[in-house]
Parts: sequence; C-alpha cells; structure tokens
Amino acid sequence: MSKMPRIKTSDLPILAAGLVIFFGVACWFHLRNEDSRRLVVTRITMATLQSALRQYERIADQAPRAIAGHPSIYGFLAAYQRQFARRDTAGHWKISHNDLIYLRRSVVQHGWISMSGGGRYYGVVNVKDGFGHPIHYFSNARQNWRAPCFTSRLPAIVGKTQWIYSNH
Repeated sequence: MSKMPRIKTSDLPILAAGLVIFFGVACWFHLRNEDSRRLVVTRITMATLQSALRQYERIADQAPRAIAGHPSIYGFLAAYQRQFARRDTAGHWKISHNDLIYLRRSVVQHGWISMSGGGRYYGVVNVKDGFGHPIHYFSNARQNWRAPCFTSRLPAIVGKTQWIYSNH
C-alpha cells in the first residue's frame, strides 16, 4: 500500500485558497445557469402570451381595449378568457381549450374574473416572468412602437435596465 499524502501546515493557506476559488467558481456557474433558465422561462411565457394575443385578434378582429384608459395584463387576460368562456348546464363558467394552459404554474396568478353574462370565473389574472417581475401589456403604438405586445424588465446587467419584448 502506498502512503497517504501528508499535508504540511505551511500548505494549508494554499489549500484553503484553492477551495475558496473552487467553490466561488462553482457558485458562479450555478448562478449563470439559473439566470439562463429564468430567461428561457421568460421567453417561453412571452411567446405563449403573444400567441394568445394573435389568437384573440383573429377572433375579435382587434387587440383588447385598455381598462380605464390604461392597458393592463389583467385586461388582456380577462378579455381572452371571456372569449373562450361558456356556461355549463349547472350555470357554472367553463373555459374551453386555449393557449393560457401552456403557461407554467410558477408564473401565473389566479383570481376572480367578472363575466359579461353575470357571475365570476376563477382564472388567470396576472403573469410574471421567470425572474418574478410582472409582465406588462401594451395595446397601442403610442405606448410602445412594438405594440400590441408584452414586455418585461430583466434584472439590471452592468447597471443598465434591460427590457425584453414578446414580438421581437
């Protein structure tokens, strides 16, 4: 059998520095991987919302209107779900198959939506990006030249605020 290597006390600072560097690099890679995963979730979420918007525009021939003069993600989500809502024989609102079912559970918030024929439906009322920030809806070109679209503010990179848009 070979002897186990002996560590001299003079080598301990070098060994400790090596361990600190190793764990620092491992943590850095983990955080970069987590940010990449969150960015992918954000892009998929916004692509799904943009697909739902296009589907809404095909059926209604227009983008959802602003609520009280302001566009909101809630206004879009409520209008979209009302478009697919039907009452069952018991008088309860049911939503038929639509694009919102493809959103991850971690990015949606549920709540009550008032329906046009009376009653309420428990549906999607807000959507967040992969970083936990709210996604915004722009309905006309005065608000943003890319409109109608969805946008989200990404975490600051080197002190700059960066926005991501759904239709580009």
